Amino acid sequence: MTTILTPEEQVGEYAQYKSVRRWLMQLKKRSNYVEQGNIPKDTLDEVRYSIAAYTKFTNKNPDELIEDANRIIRTTGSVLEINDLVDEFWNQIPKKTSGTVMYSFIRAFYRHNGIALTSATPKAPVIRESELIPDSNIVRRHCDVAPIQHSSWILANNYLGLRIEAITLLTVDDFQTENWDKDLPLYPVRIRRELSGIYEYPAWIGHDAMTQLKTFFAKKGLKGSDKPFGYDSQWLIKVFKKYAYEAKIVDAPLGITDEGVPKGLCPYHPQCLRKRRQTIQESVGTNQNWVDFLMGHKPRGADASNYSKPVEATPEELYQEVLKALPLLEIYGHHNQSPTKPTIELQRMMLLEQLKSTNLDADKKAQIESLLKSIRTEQELQTAQGSLQNIMVTAKRIEE
Repeated sequence: MTTILTPEEQVGEYAQYKSVRRWLMQLKKRSNYVEQGNIPKDTLDEVRYSIAAYTKFTNKNPDELIEDANRIIRTTGSVLEINDLVDEFWNQIPKKTSGTVMYSFIRAFYRHNGIALTSATPKAPVIRESELIPDSNIVRRHCDVAPIQHSSWILANNYLGLRIEAITLLTVDDFQTENWDKDLPLYPVRIRRELSGIYEYPAWIGHDAMTQLKTFFAKKGLKGSDKPFGYDSQWLIKVFKKYAYEAKIVDAPLGITDEGVPKGLCPYHPQCLRKRRQTIQESVGTNQNWVDFLMGHKPRGADASNYSKPVEATPEELYQEVLKALPLLEIYGHHNQSPTKPTIELQRMMLLEQLKSTNLDADKKAQIESLLKSIRTEQELQTAQGSLQNIMVTAKRIEE
C-alpha cells in the first residue's frame, strides 16, 4: 500500500525553498477549513509541476524568483515586468488547457509571497467533448473487462459516489463486513469524516458490489484497517480510463500511452460515477438536501459557514431513499428485495416460466435458465426470446 506523504515530501526538492514552504503554509491554512488541513493530492501535484516548469523556463530557483520580483518592484514601482515574464511563460506552453492551470498556480505562488500580479488570467479553452454519465450497461461492461482489484471499487463506487481520493482511503472496516453473511438488498458502509472532508455519513452498496468486494478481500487476505484501494489516486484514474478503453466505452483519437491509457481528455472518468449516483438519487424524488448529504456535499440552503447535516432525516429514512434508487443502481441482476423490477426483469421471468413448460431434459433446462438469468440488455433479451421460441417449437415437434 502507498504511504501517505506530507505536503513537503510530495513537492520533493522544492520544499527546501522558503518561498515554496510559505506557499504550502497558506494552502494548509485554507485546507484546514474544508479538509482538516489535508491539501488535496492533485493540488500538490499541480504545485510541483507548475513550479518545476516555471523554474526551468526562468532558469532561477523559487527563492531567486521572489528576490528578483521584489527588486523589480523596488526599482520600477510596478509588477508589469513580472506580468510580462509570466505571460511569456504561458505563451510558450503548447497545450493551453494545462498552461492555464499552471498560470493560475504561478500567480498563487507570487501572491502567497506578497506579490500581486495584475495581468489577466487566461481562460481555459472550451472542451468540446461531452462528459459521459454512464448507464448500468456501461458500468457492467467496464467491470467485465477490469480485473477484480479494480472492478470491485468501480462497482462499489457506482453506489457510493465518492471522489477518487476518498476511494484510496477506504478500509475494510469501513465496509462493515460483519453484515456480509446476511442476504440483504443493501449493505451499510461508513463514510468517515476523513473521507468526505466534511462530516461522517452512512452509505450503502448493493448485493452485487458486496459479492465482488467479498471475493477480492478474501483473495488478498484483507481485513481490519487494510486499505484495499490505497493506491495513488492519479494511477487509479489512469486504470479507470485504461479499462474503459478496453471495454470500448471510449475511443482514443490521439492514440494510447505505453500503459494502454487513451491520450488527451477523456469524457469518461471516475467523477462520472459520482454524477451518475447523484442523478439517479434525484430521479427517484429524494429531498435535495438529503441527496447532498448522501453525496457528502454541504446541503444546499444550509449556512455557508457550517457543514450541517439534514437533521430531520434518520438513518432509516436515508436507507429507504437509497432503496428506492436500487433498481437503477444494480449492475449484475436485481436482488429479490429490490422495491421494483424493471420491464426487462419481468420479461425474463416470463421466459423462465415458458421454459418450464417444455419437455427438455433437466440439464438443458438448467443451461438455458442460466443463460436467461445472465441477460442484462434489451438486445440480449430479444435474442433469447427468438432462441427460446425455436427451442419450444423443436420440443413440441419432438413431443408429436
